[in-house]
Formats: sequence, structure tokens, C-alpha cells
Amino acid sequence: MFAERIENTVLPNPYVRRHQLIFGLGSRRGLQCDFRLYALMACVLFGICSCAGSVGPEYDLSKPHQIMCEAGPDCDAKWARANTWVTENSGLKIQTKTDSQIKTVQSTADSRILVVSITKNATSKPGVYEISFIGGCPSPLSCLPPIAESRAQFAKFVLAAQ
Repeated sequence: MFAERIENTVLPNPYVRRHQLIFGLGSRRGLQCDFRLYALMACVLFGICSCAGSVGPEYDLSKPHQIMCEAGPDCDAKWARANTWVTENSGLKIQTKTDSQIKTVQSTADSRILVVSITKNATSKPGVYEISFIGGCPSPLSCLPPIAESRAQFAKFVLAAQ
């Protein structure tokens, strides 16, 4: 009976056996390699899923907010609030303050402190201006606070003047 089972079994193709030996399949080492491969695939999959966009309060932070104003009291109030926000939230002194630009001093090299430049530019419509927020930091790491969060807080603060 035992001899019949041996005769009826199909021996593996020599190429397949050589492939199994090269890649460590079918041995204890092969199981370790398989485990490493599965662990690597799980890490990659987890990384991809964690980078996927989520729907939550931070979703709106990345959208740039347009701040429009009409010449006169509307723009004056919003420009004053923009100046107040920069003074209270930037952490750096104001370098330039004109009717069309508010800019903080540059921070030291590799600093994560947010450097801010606020501009008021005329649009194609007469008497209508756009107030823009430009932020950055010299550090290769992210700014503190993050640029998107600061932009959203700035827009919310300035638009509260309406």
C-alpha cells in the first residue's frame, strides 16, 4: 500500500524544486522570508491607508480661503483684523506694514516658527480687493503651527469682521 502511494505521487518539476530552494520556499527559512514579506506588505498597506484623506475638521484646513473686500470701511476693517492676527499669532515681529502688505521678519535657519506675509491685491473688479495669506518656515520639518491650520484661523478671524 505504501509503495503504491509513492508510485502514484507526482514528483515536482525540477525547475519548481530549484525555484523553491533559491527563494527558500518549502523550508523553515522560507517561512521566515514569507513572514517578512507579509509583514512588509502589511506595513505598506497600513501606510497607504493612513495617508488617505479623512473627512473631519482637518479636511477644511487645506482649502485656501478667499478673503475679498470692497474699498472703504470693509477693507479697512478686514486689513486691521489681519494686522491684529499677525501681531497676536505669528510669534515674530512685523518687518513691513503698508496698505498692501504685512510681513514678519525672517526666522533663524531651521526654525519651525511660521513666517507670515499678508498681501492685499486689487482684483479684476474695480474697488474689490483680495487679502492673501502666505506662510512658510525655513525648517525642512513642518512649521509650528502648521501652515494650513494658521491659514484657516487667519481667514476665520479676518472674516469675523463682516
